[in-house]
Amino acid sequence: MYKDLREFIDQVRGPGARYARIEGADPRFEIGGITEVAAGLADAPALLFDAIVSFRRGFRIFTNATTNPQRARAGAWS
Repeated sequence: MYKDLREFIDQVRGPGARYARIEGADPRFEIGGITEVAAGLADAPALLFDAIVSFRRGFRIFTNATTNPQRARAGAWS
């Protein structure tokens, strides 16, 4: 089980998990498209966007959190 989004993201990064970190994406032209394409994959990875164009470092976007049955189940890693 996880207590907040940060802990959930840490669990998603675990062994065998489908996860990708993407740096430098443009929120107007890339984040939506990348998210949609990844969601359509058979085992869609969760995506963590960091170093987003025009935003200060540390502002992040987490997408596709529940596109995978294992992640969609609450407490899947407890």
